[in-house]
This record gives sequence, structure tokens and C-alpha cells, in this order.
Amino acid sequence: MGDMPWGAHLCVFFETKVDLLDTAATYFAAGLASNEFCMWVVSDPITAEDAKTLLRREIPDFDQHVALGRIEILNKITGRWSEKLNGALARGNEGMRVSGNARLFGFHGSVHAPLDHFSFESKHWEEFCEYEHELDRSLAGQKMIVLCTYSLQASRALAQIVRGASSKEAARALGIGPRTVEFHRENIMRKLSAKNTIDLVRRVLGE
Repeated sequence: MGDMPWGAHLCVFFETKVDLLDTAATYFAAGLASNEFCMWVVSDPITAEDAKTLLRREIPDFDQHVALGRIEILNKITGRWSEKLNGALARGNEGMRVSGNARLFGFHGSVHAPLDHFSFESKHWEEFCEYEHELDRSLAGQKMIVLCTYSLQASRALAQIVRGASSKEAARALGIGPRTVEFHRENIMRKLSAKNTIDLVRRVLGE
């Protein structure tokens, strides 16, 4: 990614968990080297332990950075972005570097389709674009760099499920294992509070 100015907003559409971990390792290593306060708000398929294991392997003195409050790994946001940024600047950091998905950045979008698991072929594309533009506007003039992450596999799995494909049919179409489709199906249903696949389709389509 090279040098990035304050207010930069990047999007990564990842295929696998490894893709996401590799990107995050490079992203946060660069932030720590530049004396930036780093925050990773993790969500499926990454756990806080996954994140810590990776960063310990890739970043020298990672635990020391944690102890000194230079990096935080969270499962959810615990405060306002402005408060986090002001606290970092008061501690002498140059600015703040954050990564997470759209829902964790305070955008909730349609009740029927959270943007971390939406179909790029659906009507929610306009919501996605508006969210991205709004985040760009909110970062203007702020000493922050933001990396939004989106699972292509989850989005494609959702599209297959909405079309009525079984887990085996969706797996063949996507070139992945049926268990992976089931993982995404269960995760999406949990996030949307859907009782079954029919209820899931109804919620996604907004009916």
C-alpha cells in the first residue's frame, strides 16, 4: 500500500482467512513503525486469539506494544472514534490506524442485510457505496487511517443461499467445501436473527 496520508480509507475484499491475516499483519506493522495507535476490531472468521498469534509472529516486541497501549485488539467498539483518536494524540502517537468491517465502523445499513455479509449483486450495492462515501467524508481532516474488510466468500455464499441453492450446490458453484457454506449460512442467520432459510431469504429481500 505504500505511504498513506491521514484520512486515507481503504477497502480489502478478501477470499480467505489467510488473505485477511496477511493484509492485517503488514498494515499494523507499518502503523506501529510510524508511532500510530493501532486498533483491530476483529469479527468472523478472525478471533482475537487468531489476531494475537499472528501479530506476535510478525511484529517484534508485540506484547510490549500491547502493554504500552500502542495496539488494541477488540471484539467490539468500546468508545467513540474521536475519543480514541484524542487519547492517542495525547499519549504522543502520530495518529490512529484502524481495521474492521462496515458494521463495526458504526454503519448498520439495512436491517435486512448487514454489509459485512451482503451480495454485491443485490440492491444493497447502493447502500454500500453511500456508506463508503460517508466514511470518506467523516475521515477528512482526521489523523486516522481506516481499512475496511469484506468477505467475498460470505457474500457469494449468501447470494447462493438466497437463490435457493443447497449447501452442496453452493459449494460446487463457489469451488469451496460444503462445511464452509454451512459456516457462512449459520453465521449470517445468527446475525440476521433468521429462524430458518426461508426467513433468511425474506429478511435479505426486505419482504
